[in-house]
Amino acid sequence: MTRRPDGWVTIEAGELLLGARRVPLLSGEVHFFRSDPEHWDGILASAADAGLPIVSTYVSWRRHEARPGIVDLTGAGDPRLDIRRFVERCAAHGLLVLLKPGPWICAEEEKGGYPDWLLENRDLWALDAAGQPVLGYNPPWQHRVPSYLHPRYLAHVRRWLRVVDRRLAGLFYPDGPIVLVQLDNEPSYAFRDTTFGFDYHPVIIERYRRWLLQRYGSLGAIEDAWGSPVATAQALEPPRGPKHEPSPYGLDWIEFREWLIAEYLRRLRRYHETAGVGGALFTANYNDHPIASVPQDSWRIARAIGGTGGPDLYYVPPLTRSDVERLARTIAIARAHDPALPWAPEVQAGVWRTPGDPTLEPTTDELEFWWLAAIAFGLRGLNLYMLADRENWAKAPLRVDGTHGPLWPAVERLSALIRAIPSWGRLAPVSPVALYRDQVSWRGSYAVSGSAGVSPNGSGDPAANWNRAFGLLLRTGYFPAVWDSRSDAPPGTRAVIVASPSALGSVRSTQLRRFAERGGLIIEVEPRGRVRGHASREPRLPQAERVSSADLLPAVLGRVDIASPVTVDDPDTVAVLARVDQNEVLFLVRCASEPATISVRVDGQPRSLMPMDSGSSDDSSPHNAASPIYMPGRVVRVFRVGDSN
Repeated sequence: MTRRPDGWVTIEAGELLLGARRVPLLSGEVHFFRSDPEHWDGILASAADAGLPIVSTYVSWRRHEARPGIVDLTGAGDPRLDIRRFVERCAAHGLLVLLKPGPWICAEEEKGGYPDWLLENRDLWALDAAGQPVLGYNPPWQHRVPSYLHPRYLAHVRRWLRVVDRRLAGLFYPDGPIVLVQLDNEPSYAFRDTTFGFDYHPVIIERYRRWLLQRYGSLGAIEDAWGSPVATAQALEPPRGPKHEPSPYGLDWIEFREWLIAEYLRRLRRYHETAGVGGALFTANYNDHPIASVPQDSWRIARAIGGTGGPDLYYVPPLTRSDVERLARTIAIARAHDPALPWAPEVQAGVWRTPGDPTLEPTTDELEFWWLAAIAFGLRGLNLYMLADRENWAKAPLRVDGTHGPLWPAVERLSALIRAIPSWGRLAPVSPVALYRDQVSWRGSYAVSGSAGVSPNGSGDPAANWNRAFGLLLRTGYFPAVWDSRSDAPPGTRAVIVASPSALGSVRSTQLRRFAERGGLIIEVEPRGRVRGHASREPRLPQAERVSSADLLPAVLGRVDIASPVTVDDPDTVAVLARVDQNEVLFLVRCASEPATISVRVDGQPRSLMPMDSGSSDDSSPHNAASPIYMPGRVVRVFRVGDSN
């Protein structure tokens, strides 16, 4: 994160730093505009009593400005819309605020919070590759999507954000409780970020041409890269399908759209800053996709906003083992892209209700497991979405009127656990092994699959191979760190796994060679099949060990004395050892629904374990080095690690 002026919110030791005060980024979502003001105090009092230091809330543009130019942020027409009063009530309860004024908010809100009058302007509509308007979001809330960098759309957005910021003047940090400001919401053209799904508006095509010339410097350089003649700048056109392979021509279009999304958020940040919002920290949230970080490149976005971002973490009930592995992968990438404070702006707490769709029924045990597993995998901040029920949402910890629901005790346990862990924000998973992640290769996977939301497959697909290797390492006790090719290797990395090395270019190969020259081990996993277009003329790394399957990784690591930090004798339990200073914490994540009794070894030795959670009522006493541990079905147990006996 870029250096911020003294007196502004910053991040230190994995927590928010407010002057001399450190605050864990732990919050709960409350939608003031959907809640009776008579219930605000009860909801906020419960949040404060549970130890949640922050409340998060959206601001719905369509509700506050139903007609152009007529803005109600005072509650004149509806007392639920008095945003300043709500923020002041948060302050009265000692709560800080994460403000999320959009412009798009999603939130199971009609048109995602966009006003009807805004979307009536056809010239603002984003277009797909066929020239048709992009229809975003899900039924029954679908809508046309504005083109992110259209000047007239941005003018409307700038005015809206300025109005909100001025209404809340004096309530932004350091003068008030608003310490975080989110820029838009899951910036993805309302979930239409497929290969050919966005954005072919003439404004964007012209910006694409300028981007290409800025990147390459000349038309001749573009011709050389693409391998085809380009007569004029106006002849530079993006690919329009229907099929797409990861050629330089196609990958440039994908990278441009990564830039587009980051540039859009950068402009929103600038609008807030020019309106006088400086001390608060800007945030962004991302969709949790199987092909992670394309085209929502979280590494690029974190640097564009000068703040912190993270993935939104959801599952569709019932919870499965694949959901748990996806959660672990997503958080590992988040730690690599935004290591100062890996957090999730939305962690499922309850379930959405979509009119006409089947009713989903997550259990309270599932949801608590989801939160604790996220912490086990390295998340150090989270926003419980939702904290209180509202329209189109059910089973949150608090009911609509603020009374406690069945999930509330889990919130209290979560807060107590975070407070009990020493130096919580700096606690990091121990891993001598990192998985190498190259953004260019993942763009190729996105190009072939057609969507970041489609699970990659095929033995030659870089993202599929990477995901497969991650799962294998996770199951064998090597909770892997992620080494993004645009950054340095994670601290403590002794071995790096390179899935699909044939997809690497010369720059990444040089980076890995230097790692090997410093004594690091490189293991290449190159299955026989490859996706056409991924192959590179670059030779494989001569310093590397080579295996044909991720299944062989534990044997290779063991042969060179790189042992798993923690092992368990149960394939359905994932163990993660985390360390800060001289303190070690062990997380045991039981993925199966059946109970089991397991044995654990830390650093190859049986170690004494002191429970830090409520765990099971019949197994809450300390464990000596040799005693087995009882694990109920689908539960996360947390232990302080002591000496061996």
